Amino acid sequence: MNIDFNKLVNLLMPTFLRSESLVAIYKAVSTPLTFEYEQFKAWQSDMRLQAAMTCQVMYIEAILNYRLFGNFLKTIYITDGDGIIVDFIVNIPSGITVNGQLLVSLLEKYKLKGKRYSIGQTTVTYEIAWTDPVCELNGITYEASWTDPICEKTDVGPIDNNIRVFFSGYGAYVESDYTVASNVTIVVNLSIAHTGQDGNYNFYLPLGTSQSEAFLSDYGIISADIVSITPNSDSSYNYTNELTPQR
Repeated sequence: MNIDFNKLVNLLMPTFLRSESLVAIYKAVSTPLTFEYEQFKAWQSDMRLQAAMTCQVMYIEAILNYRLFGNFLKTIYITDGDGIIVDFIVNIPSGITVNGQLLVSLLEKYKLKGKRYSIGQTTVTYEIAWTDPVCELNGITYEASWTDPICEKTDVGPIDNNIRVFFSGYGAYVESDYTVASNVTIVVNLSIAHTGQDGNYNFYLPLGTSQSEAFLSDYGIISADIVSITPNSDSSYNYTNELTPQR
Protein backbone atom coordinates (compact mmCIF):
# COMPACT_ATOMS: atom_id res chain seq x y z
CA MET A 1 0.00 0.00 0.00
CA ASN A 2 1.48 3.34 -1.11
CA ILE A 3 0.17 6.41 0.72
CA ASP A 4 0.20 9.88 -0.86
CA PHE A 5 0.47 12.00 2.27
CA ASN A 6 -0.16 15.26 0.46
CA LYS A 7 -3.51 14.03 -0.83
CA LEU A 8 -4.33 12.48 2.54
CA VAL A 9 -3.60 15.74 4.37
CA ASN A 10 -5.65 17.72 1.86
CA LEU A 11 -8.57 15.39 2.46
CA LEU A 12 -8.40 15.15 6.24
CA MET A 13 -6.86 18.38 7.50
CA PRO A 14 -8.47 21.83 7.51
CA THR A 15 -6.82 24.39 5.24
CA PHE A 16 -4.88 26.17 7.98
CA LEU A 17 -3.14 22.85 8.91
CA ARG A 18 -2.04 21.96 5.37
CA SER A 19 1.44 23.50 5.57
CA GLU A 20 4.50 21.62 4.31
CA SER A 21 6.03 21.47 7.81
CA LEU A 22 2.95 19.79 9.25
CA VAL A 23 2.85 17.33 6.39
CA ALA A 24 6.46 16.41 7.19
CA ILE A 25 5.50 15.83 10.83
CA TYR A 26 2.58 13.67 9.78
CA LYS A 27 4.89 11.57 7.62
CA ALA A 28 7.44 11.15 10.42
CA VAL A 29 4.80 10.10 12.94
CA SER A 30 3.08 7.65 10.61
CA THR A 31 6.21 6.01 9.14
CA PRO A 32 6.56 3.29 11.86
CA LEU A 33 2.88 2.43 11.55
CA THR A 34 3.16 2.28 7.77
CA PHE A 35 6.16 -0.05 8.06
CA GLU A 36 4.32 -2.37 10.45
CA TYR A 37 1.29 -2.41 8.16
CA GLU A 38 3.42 -3.32 5.15
CA GLN A 39 5.02 -6.14 7.19
CA PHE A 40 1.58 -7.39 8.14
CA LYS A 41 0.43 -7.33 4.51
CA ALA A 42 3.47 -9.35 3.46
CA TRP A 43 2.87 -11.89 6.24
CA GLN A 44 -0.82 -12.09 5.32
CA SER A 45 0.01 -12.81 1.69
CA ASP A 46 2.50 -15.46 2.73
CA MET A 47 -0.02 -17.20 5.01
CA ARG A 48 -2.64 -17.17 2.27
CA LEU A 49 -0.15 -18.74 -0.12
CA GLN A 50 0.67 -21.51 2.36
CA ALA A 51 -3.01 -22.17 3.00
CA ALA A 52 -3.61 -22.57 -0.74
CA MET A 53 -0.87 -25.20 -1.15
CA THR A 54 -1.75 -28.89 -1.63
CA CYS A 55 0.24 -32.02 -2.43
CA GLN A 56 -0.30 -31.60 -6.19
CA VAL A 57 2.87 -31.33 -8.23
CA MET A 58 2.10 -27.82 -9.54
CA TYR A 59 1.66 -26.49 -6.00
CA ILE A 60 4.80 -28.19 -4.66
CA GLU A 61 6.79 -26.68 -7.56
CA ALA A 62 5.28 -23.27 -6.83
CA ILE A 63 6.12 -23.30 -3.11
CA LEU A 64 9.65 -24.59 -3.73
CA ASN A 65 10.47 -21.84 -6.20
CA TYR A 66 8.78 -19.17 -4.11
CA ARG A 67 10.56 -20.12 -0.90
CA LEU A 68 13.96 -20.80 -2.41
CA PHE A 69 14.13 -18.10 -5.12
CA GLY A 70 11.33 -15.64 -4.32
CA ASN A 71 9.48 -16.12 -7.63
CA PHE A 72 7.27 -18.58 -9.51
CA LEU A 73 9.50 -19.12 -12.59
CA LYS A 74 9.57 -22.91 -12.21
CA THR A 75 13.34 -23.06 -11.87
CA ILE A 76 12.85 -26.22 -9.82
CA TYR A 77 10.48 -28.71 -11.44
CA ILE A 78 9.24 -32.21 -10.62
CA THR A 79 9.10 -35.30 -12.84
CA ASP A 80 7.77 -38.80 -12.23
CA GLY A 81 10.00 -41.45 -10.70
CA ASP A 82 10.09 -45.13 -11.49
CA GLY A 83 7.54 -45.96 -8.77
CA ILE A 84 9.87 -48.58 -7.30
CA ILE A 85 12.80 -46.73 -5.79
CA VAL A 86 11.28 -43.25 -5.86
CA ASP A 87 7.86 -41.87 -6.71
CA PHE A 88 9.05 -38.51 -8.04
CA ILE A 89 12.25 -36.59 -8.80
CA VAL A 90 12.93 -32.98 -7.82
CA ASN A 91 15.02 -31.49 -10.64
CA ILE A 92 17.38 -28.55 -10.05
CA PRO A 93 19.30 -27.06 -13.00
CA SER A 94 23.08 -27.31 -12.81
CA GLY A 95 24.95 -24.32 -11.48
CA ILE A 96 22.13 -23.30 -9.11
CA THR A 97 22.76 -23.50 -5.36
CA VAL A 98 19.81 -23.98 -3.04
CA ASN A 99 19.37 -24.32 0.70
CA GLY A 100 19.24 -28.11 1.03
CA GLN A 101 17.70 -28.18 4.50
CA LEU A 102 14.93 -25.77 3.49
CA LEU A 103 14.33 -27.74 0.30
CA VAL A 104 13.88 -31.01 2.20
CA SER A 105 11.73 -29.45 4.93
CA LEU A 106 9.37 -28.03 2.29
CA LEU A 107 9.14 -31.37 0.50
CA GLU A 108 8.41 -33.22 3.75
CA LYS A 109 5.74 -30.68 4.65
CA TYR A 110 3.78 -30.67 1.38
CA LYS A 111 4.24 -34.11 -0.22
CA LEU A 112 1.91 -37.00 0.48
CA LYS A 113 2.96 -39.16 3.42
CA GLY A 114 4.83 -42.25 2.27
CA LYS A 115 5.85 -40.80 -1.09
CA ARG A 116 9.54 -41.33 -1.90
CA TYR A 117 11.62 -38.87 -3.85
CA SER A 118 15.12 -38.03 -4.99
CA ILE A 119 16.78 -34.70 -5.74
CA GLY A 120 18.53 -34.51 -9.10
CA GLN A 121 21.15 -31.99 -10.18
CA THR A 122 24.00 -32.62 -12.59
CA THR A 123 26.70 -31.02 -10.46
CA VAL A 124 25.44 -31.52 -6.92
CA THR A 125 24.36 -34.66 -5.06
CA TYR A 126 22.07 -34.20 -2.06
CA GLU A 127 22.17 -36.79 0.69
CA ILE A 128 19.29 -36.54 3.12
CA ALA A 129 19.27 -38.33 6.47
CA TRP A 130 17.47 -37.97 9.78
CA THR A 131 19.66 -36.59 12.56
CA ASP A 132 17.71 -38.59 15.15
CA PRO A 133 16.31 -41.68 13.41
CA VAL A 134 13.41 -43.67 14.82
CA CYS A 135 13.58 -47.30 13.75
CA GLU A 136 10.54 -49.48 13.15
CA LEU A 137 10.47 -52.24 15.71
CA ASN A 138 9.13 -55.63 14.65
CA GLY A 139 8.81 -58.92 16.48
CA ILE A 140 9.80 -57.66 19.91
CA THR A 141 9.39 -60.02 22.87
CA TYR A 142 9.05 -58.48 26.31
CA GLU A 143 10.12 -60.55 29.29
CA ALA A 144 9.14 -59.53 32.82
CA SER A 145 10.42 -60.98 36.07
CA TRP A 146 10.53 -60.10 39.75
CA THR A 147 13.80 -58.45 40.79
CA ASP A 148 13.37 -59.75 44.34
CA PRO A 149 11.16 -62.86 44.14
CA ILE A 150 9.29 -64.13 47.19
CA CYS A 151 8.77 -67.88 47.22
CA GLU A 152 5.38 -69.29 48.01
CA LYS A 153 5.36 -71.18 51.30
CA THR A 154 3.18 -74.27 51.07
CA ASP A 155 4.21 -75.97 54.36
CA VAL A 156 4.68 -73.43 57.13
CA GLY A 157 5.52 -74.88 60.53
CA PRO A 158 5.31 -73.33 64.01
CA ILE A 159 7.33 -70.17 64.55
CA ASP A 160 9.36 -69.29 67.64
CA ASN A 161 7.53 -67.56 70.49
CA ASN A 162 10.16 -66.49 73.00
CA ILE A 163 9.26 -66.46 76.68
CA ARG A 164 11.17 -64.36 79.20
CA VAL A 165 11.10 -63.95 82.96
CA PHE A 166 11.17 -60.51 84.53
CA PHE A 167 12.01 -59.80 88.18
CA SER A 168 12.73 -56.67 90.17
CA GLY A 169 12.72 -56.16 93.91
CA TYR A 170 9.76 -58.05 95.43
CA GLY A 171 8.09 -59.36 92.26
CA ALA A 172 8.54 -61.59 89.20
CA TYR A 173 6.43 -62.50 86.13
CA VAL A 174 6.85 -64.08 82.67
CA GLU A 175 6.04 -62.66 79.23
CA SER A 176 5.99 -64.01 75.63
CA ASP A 177 6.52 -62.37 72.21
CA TYR A 178 3.01 -63.31 71.04
CA THR A 179 -0.24 -64.35 72.68
CA VAL A 180 0.07 -68.09 73.33
CA ALA A 181 -1.99 -70.63 71.36
CA SER A 182 -2.14 -73.10 74.29
CA ASN A 183 -2.32 -73.00 78.08
CA VAL A 184 1.39 -72.75 78.85
CA THR A 185 3.05 -73.49 82.21
CA ILE A 186 6.49 -72.01 82.90
CA VAL A 187 8.53 -73.30 85.85
CA VAL A 188 10.86 -70.61 87.18
CA ASN A 189 13.62 -71.04 89.75
CA LEU A 190 13.57 -68.03 92.09
CA SER A 191 16.22 -67.07 94.62
CA ILE A 192 14.55 -65.32 97.56
CA ALA A 193 16.56 -62.83 99.59
CA HIS A 194 17.44 -63.66 103.25
CA THR A 195 16.29 -67.29 102.92
CA GLY A 196 19.43 -68.72 101.32
CA GLN A 197 17.26 -71.20 99.43
CA ASP A 198 16.16 -71.36 95.80
CA GLY A 199 12.74 -72.66 94.84
CA ASN A 200 10.77 -73.58 91.74
CA TYR A 201 7.52 -71.71 91.16
CA ASN A 202 4.86 -72.22 88.46
CA PHE A 203 3.82 -69.29 86.24
CA TYR A 204 0.85 -69.62 83.88
CA LEU A 205 0.08 -68.09 80.48
CA PRO A 206 -3.56 -68.93 79.73
CA LEU A 207 -4.60 -69.33 76.09
CA GLY A 208 -4.67 -65.96 74.29
CA THR A 209 -2.49 -64.10 76.81
CA SER A 210 1.13 -62.95 76.68
CA GLN A 211 1.88 -62.04 80.33
CA SER A 212 1.41 -63.94 83.62
CA GLU A 213 0.34 -62.70 87.00
CA ALA A 214 3.21 -61.48 89.18
CA PHE A 215 4.70 -63.54 92.02
CA LEU A 216 5.49 -61.36 95.05
CA SER A 217 7.87 -62.06 97.95
CA ASP A 218 8.11 -60.06 101.17
CA TYR A 219 11.84 -60.76 101.26
CA GLY A 220 12.60 -59.67 97.70
CA ILE A 221 13.85 -61.66 94.69
CA ILE A 222 17.52 -61.59 93.70
CA SER A 223 17.51 -63.96 90.69
CA ALA A 224 15.08 -65.80 88.40
CA ASP A 225 15.68 -68.46 85.74
CA ILE A 226 13.25 -70.47 83.60
CA VAL A 227 13.51 -74.18 84.29
CA SER A 228 10.93 -75.60 81.86
CA ILE A 229 8.09 -74.67 79.49
CA THR A 230 5.09 -76.96 78.96
CA PRO A 231 4.07 -77.61 76.25
CA ASN A 232 7.23 -77.00 74.26
CA SER A 233 5.24 -76.42 71.07
CA ASP A 234 1.80 -76.48 69.42
CA SER A 235 0.44 -75.96 65.90
CA SER A 236 1.33 -72.24 65.99
CA TYR A 237 4.49 -71.80 68.08
CA ASN A 238 7.67 -73.32 69.38
CA TYR A 239 7.90 -71.99 72.94
CA THR A 240 11.52 -71.14 73.60
CA ASN A 241 13.33 -69.69 76.57
CA GLU A 242 15.42 -66.55 76.35
CA LEU A 243 18.19 -67.73 78.65
CA THR A 244 19.20 -64.29 79.89
CA PRO A 245 16.91 -63.33 82.79
CA GLN A 246 15.33 -59.89 82.50
CA ARG A 247 15.44 -57.32 85.31
